[in-house]
Amino acid sequence: DPILDRPESPFGIWAYRATFSGVFNPPFKPLNQILRAFINYPGPTFESSAYVGILGLPMLLFAIYFIFKAIYKKQNIISRFQSSEFMYMFFAAFLIWFIALYYPLKVIIDPALELLPPLKQFRSLGRFSWILYYVFSIFISLQLWHLFQFIKNKKLATFVLATLLILWLIDANANMNTLKERI
Repeated sequence: DPILDRPESPFGIWAYRATFSGVFNPPFKPLNQILRAFINYPGPTFESSAYVGILGLPMLLFAIYFIFKAIYKKQNIISRFQSSEFMYMFFAAFLIWFIALYYPLKVIIDPALELLPPLKQFRSLGRFSWILYYVFSIFISLQLWHLFQFIKNKKLATFVLATLLILWLIDANANMNTLKERI
């Protein structure tokens, strides 16, 4: 190595990793204060902020419920999704997010980092949670469309869909304003 002052163990891999709260917890008041009253957790760093909106956590619970239901009934999980291509994107996004969390993979990754020290300077693993943000936002949109199709009364379906979309837009506006204040 021609660089004489390069550190042998660079800083970075632990910095700005993804968190559950960075994706599913609203970063603005009063919603984040309500959730923190029940569960004490660290807030996300700016680099790992990929908040999917107020509909994100209910949709995650909805997806987990149907996945476990399919497993319990010994059904094909792919059949629970409307598109097998989207199912692969969905699971790939969660796999990438799992890597972005870093902590669960510490046991596997740390030995590799000792063999390849330059990888330690790879910062901002939390940015990989942005992939989950985009895929999960598509998932939410698809589920809202399927909810609209499921409700037989189209006036009621339109009202429910419009209400949820307006709620999601208000939530997105509050999120953007909060992020804008941090910059």
